[in-house]
Parts: sequence; C-alpha cells; structure tokens
Amino acid sequence: MNILITGVNGLLGRSLANLLVKDGHSVFGISHVKISNKIDEVEYLYLDLSQDWSTDKLPKEIDVIIHLAQSSKFRNFPENALDVFNVNINTTAKLLDYAKNNSVSKFIYTSSGGIYKKTKEPFLESESIQMPKELGYYLGSKASGEILAQSYISEFIVVILRPFFIYGPNQNRSMLIPRIFDNIFNDQSIMLDGKEGLSLNPIHVQDAAKATEMSIHLNDSSIFNLGGPDILTLKKIAIEMGSFLKKDPIFEFTGEDSDFLIADIGEMSKKLHKPQISLFQSFEDIAKKSF
Repeated sequence: MNILITGVNGLLGRSLANLLVKDGHSVFGISHVKISNKIDEVEYLYLDLSQDWSTDKLPKEIDVIIHLAQSSKFRNFPENALDVFNVNINTTAKLLDYAKNNSVSKFIYTSSGGIYKKTKEPFLESESIQMPKELGYYLGSKASGEILAQSYISEFIVVILRPFFIYGPNQNRSMLIPRIFDNIFNDQSIMLDGKEGLSLNPIHVQDAAKATEMSIHLNDSSIFNLGGPDILTLKKIAIEMGSFLKKDPIFEFTGEDSDFLIADIGEMSKKLHKPQISLFQSFEDIAKKSF
C-alpha cells in the first residue's frame, strides 16, 4: 500500500512509519521541520500545516491516509487559536477533500480520549462526548475533526482512533507521563485531585503504533479507543517512578474530585491489537530525552 502519514516525526508517527516500512508499505511522511534522523525508506514531504498549504504537493496515488498531526500550540488558547484551527481542523478538511478526489480508500484520524463526557467507568466508544462548552478549544477541534471525517463515510472507509495518554522514548517532556517523571527527578510537586489523582490507562507508543497499523486492514468504518493494559492512578505511577529514581515524590492535594480517563479497550484488543506493555516496564523509555 501507499500510505501518507501526517505528523510523521512525532512520537507515534515515527514508530508507526518504522512498522509500516518493515511490512513492505510505501510510506510518505509529512513533517513541518527538517528531519535529521530520517527513516531511509520514508519519502518525506515538508509542509507547514499551520499555514496556507496546498494538496497539490501531495502524491496522487495514495491508498491510506493516517492523519496524526496536531498543533503543538494546543495549550496556548486563545493566543494560538488559529494555529490549532489550521492544523487540527483546516488541514483535516483539506486532506479529506484530497482523499475524495484521489480515490483514497481509507482515512484514519487520530482524535483524543479526552472528548468523552466524564464518568466513573471506562469509556466505551459508544459513549457520549462532552458538550461544546465543556470540551474547550483543543478538544473541540478534535471532535470537529471526527465530525468532518465521518461525513465522508459514503466515500471511503473512515477509522477514528481515540488515544489515551500515549508515552514512549524521546517524548516531548511537557506531556503527562514524562512530566511526572521529571517532576520527581527535579524534586518538584505533583498535584493530585482527591486522594489518588487521575485514574488512567496510558498506552506505550509501540502498542499504539501496532494498533494503528492494524487499522489499515479494516473493511468497515469504525471508532476505537487506544489504551494500555493497566488501570493506574497518578499517585501509584508517581510512587513507582520514585522507586525507580530512588526519590520520594512530593504530592500536593488540590481538594478537587479526581477524574477517570480510562479507555475500555475491548474493541481495540479484539479487532486491532491487544496492548502488551506495562508502564512499569517502561521507565527506561520514559527517561530517554531528545535534545
């Protein structure tokens, strides 16, 4: 297959591209920055998706689009709202139009597990999502992307992936799992809601990449959560990380109620890939930083 990946130099994009080329696929990867450590078999396309880019620069013969790219400025609202809009919504619309006009057979869109309406149970893919005023701008852009993508179900297969806290080596240190690790290492406080903090089941990038790779073989439009095998709390994660680092975590308690952001991974495990890697086996990976 000829496969186009946006965000190819991100944590998931790079791991996925490696899997796909090893399995004999032709991979075209979009990145907004020049890449020094290229994957030899990937053909790189350098496009800044936050600007007014043209689909004329994309190859004409693509079987599958895997849209992983998202704005790196998603936390900076409202200052960088247009950057988030251009990457997360406008680019999605352009890619969908390109897919329709170039006989693409499958469009895989990465959304977010954060869009679900809050509950104390693991989220099924059939659960309701939050109201627009509750989503906020970034998650609203992800939900909007889902709506745009699913509008094309009559034209090609659309697969929506909702990841829950992907982690792995060389991840941006501002993301949740490496941020906890670095706070412990640097003797900085970890804020906890309730007694234990957020409950979650984070997924290692290798498991997320394998599940995403398997989604290219689906024959029906679908939605899947991507989560890890273990349900944990922030406090439990921090204590285990502290043991690894031989440091005692410093906790501060907010007095707020703790949230549950836990993916039900039944559908993922049955139809894509059953996650294998435990967070507690991955501290060496989390410790790896890119400089």
